[in-house]
Amino acid sequence: MTGDWKRTIHEAIATLDTRYGAIGSTTGVPFLAIVYPPAVERGFWNELRFQLEALRPRIDARYLDLLSLTTRTIDELGLDTVIGSLEDPFTAADARADLGRLWLDHAREEVRRLTTQTDSPGRPVIVIESIAALYPAAGPFMLMQTLWNDEEARLEAPVLVPIPGTREGPRSYRFLDRDVELMYRGDLL
Repeated sequence: MTGDWKRTIHEAIATLDTRYGAIGSTTGVPFLAIVYPPAVERGFWNELRFQLEALRPRIDARYLDLLSLTTRTIDELGLDTVIGSLEDPFTAADARADLGRLWLDHAREEVRRLTTQTDSPGRPVIVIESIAALYPAAGPFMLMQTLWNDEEARLEAPVLVPIPGTREGPRSYRFLDRDVELMYRGDLL
């Protein structure tokens, strides 16, 4: 079991290197999701970054850190405001949904920016970092759906979505080993 996540990283890297333009072609969206055990977070990211770096200059990994994005949004709104809204039993569900939408909108804008950068000769790959920072307001399914529905971005570069959790089936996973989500667009490893 320990080596399974490493094998999955190698499979993802091989896919990026040899099938770059075909990622998600059967479902029409260039998402490549990798499910890995949350307990190996640090090792997973060290290995993934190392392997992505080995693809340079052919492939240019561009990272979107969702933890810094969510933290920045909370700082802008004010921590006390966010906590108060989430703790209020009458507004908590709406506040959580609103916060999730706000985070996803910011993520969409950042993906647009990363996709249009032209400072590298390599083919771009957007790498989503710290997706657990969206929980419980949103998750990988909602993020991918938001990016897919963005007509302005047109996702011409693959989006690598590492998901801490457990594979449940050929098209489903358990995000953070809690919520089962379906991946009906893109490729799931």
